[in-house]
Amino acid sequence: HQCGIPSKSTLSIPTVLDFFKSTKIVGVYSERASYQSFFIAADGKVYGAGSSGQGQLGGGTCQGDPVEIVALRGKEIVQVAAGCYFTLCL
Repeated sequence: HQCGIPSKSTLSIPTVLDFFKSTKIVGVYSERASYQSFFIAADGKVYGAGSSGQGQLGGGTCQGDPVEIVALRGKEIVQVAAGCYFTLCL
């Protein structure tokens, strides 16, 4: 789930996420110590996928497909950092 792929299988090759086939992604952020990944689209939207047990994705508990972080709409986000229990957007 961390990379936006609904299965729990391990992938060792680059994989296109169906969710983003029509969306240009300009930034991908995933930390080794976290269970979530974040994606910044060219239109400024920020998406998250993975575990959200502590609210790291802005709501819900776990996401297979990436979800837009609605609370960040209209904000200019240039970088994302994440840990086990937090997410920081700059």
